[in-house]
Amino acid sequence: MSRWIIANLVLIASVVSLGGCGSPSAANIALRIKLQKRDDEIAKLKRQHTADQADLVARRGPTTQSLSSEKLASLYTTHGIKIGKLTGETKNGFRVEVTPTDEDGQSLKAAGSFDVSLFDLADKGTSIGEWKFDEAAARSNWLGSAFMYAYVLPCPLKQPPAHSDLTVRVTFTDALTGRQFTEQKEIDISPPPASQP
Repeated sequence: MSRWIIANLVLIASVVSLGGCGSPSAANIALRIKLQKRDDEIAKLKRQHTADQADLVARRGPTTQSLSSEKLASLYTTHGIKIGKLTGETKNGFRVEVTPTDEDGQSLKAAGSFDVSLFDLADKGTSIGEWKFDEAAARSNWLGSAFMYAYVLPCPLKQPPAHSDLTVRVTFTDALTGRQFTEQKEIDISPPPASQP
């Protein structure tokens, strides 16, 4: 009898195991696909949530890293600007050679933006034009070599000025400290030739 019980148990186990070996039904497949899509969507939303949280933290924080006054004092930072000898007339207007300087008056390559203004002081200080150079534009006008270590900013003129004695004013905004420095210099630009009667 024990053989009979063992044989029946084996038969029952075989029948039960064969029932699970069939292919899944269409409803089961559709449910699995639906669950996989839901899991993918949840993972996507979690990644988006994480990115949104990081964005919020970045927006709440300072826009630039601030340095302590002690740390800033130990760095070479801009303490002024110097308008150089190459400043003057060009074919299409004029150029300004300008160099940021450190506390010892030495040339310093410093990132920043420039505002250039040209005035005709013989005509009651009339403004002839203004040119702005953001940090990227200023960087593209940097010349650094053994003979030249300065920004050379091209300033085209729409028309020649009425008088030759002009004043150029340059304001530099240091990207590191946010400080502004202004210098001005007299320059000569040829006025248009006098018209012949």
